[in-house]
Amino acid sequence: MSTNEYETEIDDFDATSEDKYTKLFWKCYRKDFFNVLKVVKNQQLQIFIHICQKVQPSTNKFIGTYARMSKEIRISQATIAKMIGILKRENFIVKVQNGVWMVNPNMFMYGDDTRRTYLSKTYREYVASSQEAQEKKDKKNKNSNNKNFANIRKLVDKAEEMTGQPHTK
Repeated sequence: MSTNEYETEIDDFDATSEDKYTKLFWKCYRKDFFNVLKVVKNQQLQIFIHICQKVQPSTNKFIGTYARMSKEIRISQATIAKMIGILKRENFIVKVQNGVWMVNPNMFMYGDDTRRTYLSKTYREYVASSQEAQEKKDKKNKNSNNKNFANIRKLVDKAEEMTGQPHTK
């Protein structure tokens, strides 16, 4: 079997577990879900499974601080933080607030298409809010760096004035 044949098989795979009474189901959305799994290694898989198991079906959110997850699955907080970073970068989760995350419903969710539509809108809003917060943080850091540079420049100028010698690199 060639690599392309294998990838085609994965693209055509749907993992569902239907509830025959309510017609609601957990669903993994093929390609995007498997793309996330491609970057998961060793203990990170345990973290990924833990997150999927803890997702609240009605909101597609899970609650878990690094400390709490570390205690529950006995993996270091540093490893958990690294995995959360990977999942954020792969657009599998977005931070809602400290210790609260939302899983991308276009990759993994419980419910029907109506719920998916609603959860997708909510997820996009959290992503936009997260991006705005990051931009503000970046701007603040840039301004802080500019102020630090200006203060250093003033100190160098003062030192040059006091010694009568120009500063050399």
